Order: sequence, then C-alpha cells, then structure tokens
Amino acid sequence: MLAALAHCRCLQTGSARAKEDKKMRVNMKRAALFSTLALITLGVASGCSPSMHGGRTVEAGYVPKTLVTYVADGDTAGGTKFFLVQDSHGPAIYEAPPGQEGLLIEAGWRDGNGDHFMAWTDVGFAEYIVVPLDHRAPAYRWIIPRSLYKLEKDRTGIARPKPQIDLEANTRLTPKGPVQ
Repeated sequence: MLAALAHCRCLQTGSARAKEDKKMRVNMKRAALFSTLALITLGVASGCSPSMHGGRTVEAGYVPKTLVTYVADGDTAGGTKFFLVQDSHGPAIYEAPPGQEGLLIEAGWRDGNGDHFMAWTDVGFAEYIVVPLDHRAPAYRWIIPRSLYKLEKDRTGIARPKPQIDLEANTRLTPKGPVQ
C-alpha cells in the first residue's frame, strides 16, 4: 500500500532508472490533471456509474457539513476545491470543480496514518487521499494509473486498488481556515 508520506519515491535507482522515474512523474502529472474530471464524467455519462467505486457524483452546489477546507498545491483540474466533510455515511472527501458536479469519495478506512479515502473506475485511474488524524496537518493525494495497481482484498475482505510501486503524491492539500 502507498505510504502516507508525500516524500515517497519510486523504488528505482541509477541514472537509467532516474530517467524512467522522471518520465513516469511527467505522465502521472498529466494523468492527474484529467483524473477528477474523468471520474466525474464517467459518473455523469452512466447515471450512477456502476463502474465507479468508492465515490459518487453530487450536484453542483452540494453543501455538506465541512470539517476542513483545503488549498491544493500540485496537479488538479483547474479550480477544483477539496474538502473533508461529514455526510450521512461518515467522513468523506468532496472534490468540487467550479460550476460542475462534484465527486464525493466515501470509501475509506482509518489507521495510525489517518483517514484514507479511495475512488476508482474499472478502466481508469484510482484516486487515493490520506488525511492525517490531526486535521491541521496537510493531506496528500495520489492519482494512480490503472496499469500501476491491481485490485486486492484488504484485511476486511473489501477489494481495493493496491499500487504495485511506491509513488510520490501528486497533490498536497493544505488546510485553510478553521479546522473542526
């Protein structure tokens, strides 16, 4: 599983591998720019999208109980805002592109590193966000291409994407304003 630290590097060394690592990071950044919109588009195009797991689309203007508002530093679709929210099922991550339907990532679990949230599609990317237990600390977001993860059952029997290599976080989410 991905480490909860944003300083994780791909487990490759040497100059040839460094080139490969740089190429992969560039590709990951490109993928991250379109990932949120792709997940939302899949949800919109297919209604309640049976191919989306761990999240669901919500109407533009959705107003949940906000616990933390984040400022994104890194790869995101233009103007997307991120929130840790409390919905009827418990804590969730809400991604809100301006003027569009948003994505509510509800699938999650808690461990010593914090609250983990993950959404994925059968054919696309997985999005993974770790929110530390101390909500004043930054959260981190990874976008993982389908070719770099496989579905495996966790200790509770739930199938989740498991990355095949350690990756750097694509986005740092810094808390802004009051934290609950």
